[in-house]
Amino acid sequence: MFQYSFSINFHNLNGLRYLCIFLFLFFAPISAFAATSIPFTINMSQAVNVTGTPRIAIDVGGVARYATYTSGSGTSALTFTHTMVAGDVDLDGITLTPTIDLNGGTIKDLAGNDLSPLTFTAPNTTNVKVNYPSLGMDFVYDADGRYTLNGTAYNDLATFLSNAGGTYTRASVGTYFDSAGVLQTAASGVPRFDYDPTTHVAKGILIEESRTNTLTYSNNLSTNWTNFGSGTTTVLSTTESAPDGTTTAVKLNCTRADTAKYTARKYNAALTLSGQNTSSIWVKAADATNVGKTITFWQYNGSVQNVTNYTLTASWARITFNNSFSFSGSVSEPFNIGFLESSKGGSTDLNATFVVWGAQIEQGTFATSYIPTTTAAVTRAADTLTIPTGSWFNATAMTLAAEYSSYATNGYSTRIISVNDAATNAYQLADAAAGTIFSQKLISGVSNNSSGPTYVPGTTYKVAGAMDATSSPFAINNTLYSNSIAGTPTGLNKLQVGNQNSLNYLNGQIKKAKYYPVRVSNTQLQLMTQ
Repeated sequence: MFQYSFSINFHNLNGLRYLCIFLFLFFAPISAFAATSIPFTINMSQAVNVTGTPRIAIDVGGVARYATYTSGSGTSALTFTHTMVAGDVDLDGITLTPTIDLNGGTIKDLAGNDLSPLTFTAPNTTNVKVNYPSLGMDFVYDADGRYTLNGTAYNDLATFLSNAGGTYTRASVGTYFDSAGVLQTAASGVPRFDYDPTTHVAKGILIEESRTNTLTYSNNLSTNWTNFGSGTTTVLSTTESAPDGTTTAVKLNCTRADTAKYTARKYNAALTLSGQNTSSIWVKAADATNVGKTITFWQYNGSVQNVTNYTLTASWARITFNNSFSFSGSVSEPFNIGFLESSKGGSTDLNATFVVWGAQIEQGTFATSYIPTTTAAVTRAADTLTIPTGSWFNATAMTLAAEYSSYATNGYSTRIISVNDAATNAYQLADAAAGTIFSQKLISGVSNNSSGPTYVPGTTYKVAGAMDATSSPFAINNTLYSNSIAGTPTGLNKLQVGNQNSLNYLNGQIKKAKYYPVRVSNTQLQLMTQ
């Protein structure tokens, strides 16, 4: 009788990881996200000869696959390899059938005796997980991401897009925070890999709509800015350290005799604004003695409007305030910083010294990334990431998955990931104008939505949706929303990340985006979002 045991080896594929795990021992959870094949090794008690292609049956997320004999004849160690197929997903661990299927071949010892028995005790493969999209984009893997196309890995976005035939465009410079928390400026056409300025955690690729900063001299609050009020506002310095690493921030002191008086640094040039607009600026206490004091931001156009109080801290914070009304013409004092009368909603402090930098007014209900200005208003162009359909695509069934965060207000229609044509057909994951996260089949201009939970700005979501001709389930943060929406959109010719046909921009960051050319099971769909 033969004696044998199992091991499983993850070989170094495409310059990726190497793992060797003996399945009868304890091992930590692993995933074959990077590799495209899984070699299993059977260790015999003696050398054997192999003919043909014996195999071992494997269940991969409910789909029957095989690990086929690949090497080892003449030795006591036989290797069986499962070559993954694009769309294979099993995030709760593959299952081995505990029998060697000779599949018309033979396994004999060197004396010519048949292997017996052909059954074995299946090892614990709970932690052997498979996740093989045909198109994968990991924007937080390292400084410029990690990408896969039909199993081939690429270490930067430009090379990946070149091989996929895709494009990334932004026809202007754009700002973002680097891994040290410093505000940087990316050149025109260069993607922005954004980080949290406080925790320095990677947030993903930044995708935004076009916006214009209408305030001039946004950095140093000099030309077109002046002091005013019944108290005293003094510019103490214009060379303070700023969020972008320069020394262009302004230190201000505001002093008043009592809370019935006001004093501020104001933008003194009238602006012609329309619709709702959002103002923003960075601010911090000048020193420890001013931490905890409260200053006020407001707009004035014949009356005090849109009052926002902020309690100073020792760290930079970007303060935003959105008007609750719509402008329809020239605004005489669109930006004021300092002390407002307490009777009009201002703070009760009488003296504060603080540092400010980076003022911005932009049309819209929320603030986007900073747009520096000098003598004139400046427009930042939109970020557009598009990949035409190719060998990775399946027109009749698919699964989309993404991890993202958006700072757009609830009720602002955005796209997370979209496969679409020019206008009337799409399958996509999105934040709806109705205020929920949803998946959508758009078929000949008719929307068929699968609605999920309420969208909360600034929240990180893991979302996955699958569709075929009879269903359209999706999952968010480990909750499944099962829907049986029938029909298949036709003519889909591109995948877009964070927009749909240059509309409905995400206005946020995407950490990961994946496409699978199959409709994965509901179980696996939910596991994708854990």
